Parts: sequence; structure tokens; C-alpha cells
Amino acid sequence: MIDSIHDRKGIIMKARLLATASAVLMAMSTGASAQAYFGANVGVSNLSADCAGTTHCDKTGTAYKLYAGYRFTPNVAVEWNYLDFGKATATGSETINTGESSQVVDVSMKLRTTAIGAGVALFASITPEWWAVGRLGVAQVKTAFTASALGVSISDSDRHVKAYYGLGLSYRFAKNLSVDAALDFSKSEYSKSLGTDAPVDLSGSVRTMTVGLSYLF
Repeated sequence: MIDSIHDRKGIIMKARLLATASAVLMAMSTGASAQAYFGANVGVSNLSADCAGTTHCDKTGTAYKLYAGYRFTPNVAVEWNYLDFGKATATGSETINTGESSQVVDVSMKLRTTAIGAGVALFASITPEWWAVGRLGVAQVKTAFTASALGVSISDSDRHVKAYYGLGLSYRFAKNLSVDAALDFSKSEYSKSLGTDAPVDLSGSVRTMTVGLSYLF
């Protein structure tokens, strides 16, 4: 219930942030040059978490990216980003002692990482249509953990401020439209006891490889 409330608050916060950023960018783009832009990408993600002790581990998922930016010059921009690094899943077994006997139960786990942040984007022209881009910024990274066994589920999450960085390639095929490919990297951090003798540490690097479209005002 608490996580559900936090999730709803998070969605509202993201919507307000993107709406505010869009309003600011539209106001800033009323000049002679088209400098504001926004985009959406989809692709694959990977989490470099330790899968030791699991019987099955899938560290890849579907990634999404939303971003809005403003170019102060043709080569320098500020960006706001929302990144969904997808879900990693794993299954394993755990021995539960019941006093006189013990029982081995199957446990399934899910780990989802999302980030919302801001940073700088640096653009370099290769040709009039092709541009390379490098990104660097800071983001609040949320790592949500869910474990299920014997029909019972527990959920928890952790948030940390982390750096993110990325590389991209953009091709402008129309006056206001570009197709974009991007690599984005950050750090997922989750380490808690959850009532066990040893802490559950699911921290690791996260990365996405996405493609999408961007619109320039």
C-alpha cells in the first residue's frame, strides 16, 4: 500500500516536471531560431547485478526514455530526462525452518530501476544532417524490489542521487524531426537487510540502448 502511494506520487511528480519543462521550453523557443526540443525513445536495458545463488536470472528488459531540452547554442543544451531502465528478474530457492522440519520454497524476484534528472548535452555536427551528442548530469535513481514466495509478496524501494552519462547519434530527416539512437548509463543501488542475517545487495550499473524520434520547435 505504501509503495503504491509512493508510485502514484512519483507519477504525478514526473507529469508535473515534464509539463513545467515543456511550458518553459515553449516560452524560450519563441525567438527566431528553433532551439527547444523533446523526444521519446524505446529499446533494451541491462543491469549488471550479481546473480549468484539464483537458478534463473534475466538482467535485460525494455527501456524507455523521455527528454526535453533547450539549446543555448548549436552545440550546448540543457536537458531534463526520465529514464526507465526496465526490469530484471530472477528465481531461486530458500530453505525455511519450521522447528522440527525444513521446507525448500521457490522465490521469484523483480528489480526495476527508474531515474529522473537534468544535465548538459553537447552536440557536434558531423554533416548538416548528422549530429553526435554527449550527455552528463545527475538524477534521482529509484530501485524497486519485489520478492514473492508461497503466494506472498513483499515490496520495497530505495532512492539515491547518482550521476548519469550517455552518447548519442542523431539524423535530421525533416526540418523539425530527427531520428535518434542513444546509449545511457547510471548506477542502481539497493542494499537492505529485509529481516535476513545478511543484507540483500542488488546494486549494479544500469545501461540502456534506445532509438526514437525528437521534435525541434
